[in-house]
Amino acid sequence: LLAGTMMDGREYRLRGAALAVGLVALGLTGSLGGWVALSCGAATMGALALTRTKGRSIAVGVGCGVAVLAVVLLASGVTAKRSHSMHVRSVYWKATGPIIASAPMLGVGLDNWQEHYYRTKSDVQQETTKAHNDYLQILSETGILGFLGFAGLLAFGLRKALVRASAKTPDPEPASPWLVAGVVSVVTLLGLLLAGDAVGRAISIVLAILWLAFWFLLKRMTKPSEPDWTRIGAAGGFVALLVHMMVDFQIYQFGTAACLVAVIALIAMLRGDATEVRLPKGVCLAATAILMAVSVPLLTIVNPRALAADNEIFDSKEALLAHDRGTSSNPTLLLSEALQVAEAAQKHNPFNPEAYKLFSQAKERERDLLVAVGARDSKDVEIAEDVVLQALQNAIALRPNSSPLHYEKSLAHRKFRRASLKSTKDPGLARAKAAEHLRLAVEHQRRAYELYPTFARNAYLLARLLEMSKDPDAPRYYKEALRLHDLAGRELENLDRMKLDALARARCLRSLGKAFEAHDLLDKHLRNAIQGLPVPQARRGLERFVKMSEDEMDDAMTPVLKDIVDAIIRDLK
Repeated sequence: LLAGTMMDGREYRLRGAALAVGLVALGLTGSLGGWVALSCGAATMGALALTRTKGRSIAVGVGCGVAVLAVVLLASGVTAKRSHSMHVRSVYWKATGPIIASAPMLGVGLDNWQEHYYRTKSDVQQETTKAHNDYLQILSETGILGFLGFAGLLAFGLRKALVRASAKTPDPEPASPWLVAGVVSVVTLLGLLLAGDAVGRAISIVLAILWLAFWFLLKRMTKPSEPDWTRIGAAGGFVALLVHMMVDFQIYQFGTAACLVAVIALIAMLRGDATEVRLPKGVCLAATAILMAVSVPLLTIVNPRALAADNEIFDSKEALLAHDRGTSSNPTLLLSEALQVAEAAQKHNPFNPEAYKLFSQAKERERDLLVAVGARDSKDVEIAEDVVLQALQNAIALRPNSSPLHYEKSLAHRKFRRASLKSTKDPGLARAKAAEHLRLAVEHQRRAYELYPTFARNAYLLARLLEMSKDPDAPRYYKEALRLHDLAGRELENLDRMKLDALARARCLRSLGKAFEAHDLLDKHLRNAIQGLPVPQARRGLERFVKMSEDEMDDAMTPVLKDIVDAIIRDLK
């Protein structure tokens, strides 16, 4: 579009510089898809320029053929064998097929693709929240009906962009100063209401002044000649957007989505052959009233509360990170702050599960502080545990298909089970509570595994809990956890988050009858971890590892780890 306006206006300095900056920015992204989209847009501009008088149908036919060929190549997986970027995308796209089949007409709901992806993906170790293909994601989330509406909008834009004939651009009637002032006033007022601080309000006022200044300047400018190249440039830009939507999630980025709609509107306006439809004044007023009745509450009530909740969630995360770093002289104050802002986020946006999850994490750390000061069997600890579990249950109620939430609740039940087993008050009741915690831990971890069966940690923790329950199925899941860990190691990028740690792998090997391999793996890991460290620092490192591994200590692993650590300490001497 910028290239087209530059050629129409014969103004090559400022617009040429802007075009150069855009190309440099594209280069800095390192996006191959961006360059492919740019090339397709440039080819479209060239084809439209060469067919302004005849041959447009042939050019459009060739373009459609190229598009079909590209879709066939992408679907066949040929590109995935030559490019790691396309390899990971092929994983996402293949997983989308079963999602579409599960709800073909209406889809699984906006922003719900990520909840279904982990159940349908292959065991290739790749994680994502978007399909990296707008067409597939919209089809899976809105179904055939929603996709037809979206495709109709794009087809309208393409039809307007590619036809050869176009009417002359009519001279626009000058806008009423009162209309311009009214629009600027309403938009400025909304900006002031939605701004979160003085800087945001100042920006709204400055933008309003610049808007008015631009309008006064535009009134004084003479009308340019017919914008043929601008039309061609808009068409090329639109095609480039459509191409890039094949390999990314453009429509889910608000700025890019707005740009797409704006380009379609601009193409229709530049084509100049629209039919004017005059509606009765009453219809226009009724439509305006409905629009205002829906949008004003959203903009003045719902949106500010959602933004406030997002800010509070961020503050709560920062407070928890500061607490976990251990640099604060008053950790209790940090936890109190995290709890307060997480609770405020729940009130501002009760439909965001992240607020409940953060509240549970802060409450769990508060409970740990109580235990650390000797209040293990106090009523306060019991209440804190109940609050943690209820907060996680609230989050799960909002996103029942979230594997991480079930995983986190399983971990909480497992932790509270250990505490119950150590309780000195009413041993019978403590054992009953421990058994119930174990049952619920298995239940939630099994659900987490069902929702994300190709995550090594999910398989491992399920095996661990089944082993505690004396379930004979435990070795099967230990074996699966090791297999998934090995698959994560085969990917080009660093996927440590999807691998098992050394102690977990040692337990898997030991449970599968490979005790010597487990011993060697753990011994090698610990020796590498302290290699080159002074003896006192190495000792502290080993002690820290043992302390952090308390969760893994049982009759099977405690002797193994103790023997390895003792042997390393003897060698240090």
